[in-house]
Amino acid sequence: MSARPTTLPPPVDTLRRRESATAAMIRQIDDKLVRLGNARRDRADALRNIRCELARAKSAEPAAPDHYAAR
Repeated sequence: MSARPTTLPPPVDTLRRRESATAAMIRQIDDKLVRLGNARRDRADALRNIRCELARAKSAEPAAPDHYAAR
């Protein structure tokens, strides 16, 4: 019985390219997560600012009852 030659794994260059593609995909996902986090924080900050402005406007309302202010 003669031994059959075994197939060798892919060359190191192919593995490196595959690893590089994987690393690039991981980097892209990380970048997107950062962008999403920043956008979420920006929206929350905008809502807080709007709430503060509304609270300031409400506290600055005249002290007179509504039926006097309508005249």
